[in-house]
Amino acid sequence: MKKQTVAVLLCILFAIAIPINTNAASPAKNVEIYNVDKREVTSTITPNAKIQNQAEKMIKQITGVYKKLDPLPKTGYMVKIPLQPSVSVNNQWLNGYIDELIIIIPDEQSSHILVFDDENNPHFFTCKNDQQPPLELFNLK
Repeated sequence: MKKQTVAVLLCILFAIAIPINTNAASPAKNVEIYNVDKREVTSTITPNAKIQNQAEKMIKQITGVYKKLDPLPKTGYMVKIPLQPSVSVNNQWLNGYIDELIIIIPDEQSSHILVFDDENNPHFFTCKNDQQPPLELFNLK
């Protein structure tokens, strides 16, 4: 009986002593800048507080559904921003959490955003005053 108790205690001790790396399976995601003209990701940026704040601001200032037939531009940029932590959205068009935002920045018109809901359905939205995000955040100026 003593040997079994010692064996169980040793197993518990080893389990506690071995560090578990929960981030190993999910590496940090970068902000990706997609050049529509070149049809490729042309650069990546490490997420920072300014980018996260700008993304949250745009999500909170959603004013309506983007109504043009083709929401993807022929020229310009698309910026994919991972949101950590996720941003809660509760408005007349969407209720849930957003963990990734894509800002669509056409050359000839104001920007709009793309988000995916919990079922991975795309939603295109306009933001308050159709603001253009500060391009220097993404090294696009």
